[in-house]
Amino acid sequence: FVGKLLAGTYHVVRLIGKGGMGAIYEATHTRLQGKRYAIKVLAPHLTEEPELLVRFRREAEIASQLGHDNIVAVHDFNVADGRAYMVMELLEGEDLAARLSAHGALSVEEMKRVVDHVAS
Repeated sequence: FVGKLLAGTYHVVRLIGKGGMGAIYEATHTRLQGKRYAIKVLAPHLTEEPELLVRFRREAEIASQLGHDNIVAVHDFNVADGRAYMVMELLEGEDLAARLSAHGALSVEEMKRVVDHVAS
């Protein structure tokens, strides 16, 4: 999928991560230079499941209506080339697993900060 042009708009740059439901890629916009996004792509075999496709679309619609510092912004949803995807803001940082692996357990202060953000 890396190197492909999605729906004539998003150039897929790299794989960020993947799981059982699909993958997330970094992409750039072809007409808005310098703009980078995270694109969550539902696995192709799941796109064929009507109920899962409806859930994925609902996730994109609900998230796009929310505005909060602790919720990723969703900018677009579409199905192109047999793949359902949502376009989100690209967040920089490190995931919790990578943080724990590199530096060990969180201190009480760090844990409190993370829990406060998640809870809000």
